Amino acid sequence: MKYIILIILCLTPALAQAEPFTWDKLNTQLHIPLTIVMIADMQQTLQIAREPEAYTETNKVLGEHPTEREVYSYFAAYYGLTSLLIYALPEKWSHMFQVGMIGHQSSVVANNLTIGLRIGF
Repeated sequence: MKYIILIILCLTPALAQAEPFTWDKLNTQLHIPLTIVMIADMQQTLQIAREPEAYTETNKVLGEHPTEREVYSYFAAYYGLTSLLIYALPEKWSHMFQVGMIGHQSSVVANNLTIGLRIGF
């Protein structure tokens, strides 16, 4: 959690001085699948938290055996900071960043599926 607070403190001055940005249609179209894969990753991470004897988390921020509360807090902050960064980036860069994040999150979810983690709601 201390890393998330540090990131927020580092980003706040830059975001406060950022030029106004308009969220365009492509940002919305990209943000939907990004949100879906982030929720899938969160669901898998919650399974790790619920079954610490069977799985170990590899995310260094969360630690090997996070609690459900830590998982929810982490993903709320992660999603919020990611969305804020997307909003603050110039249009071209925000699109590329989201495509990269979708690819990254999709590979994390796919890898988790191969080790037996499920996506459940």
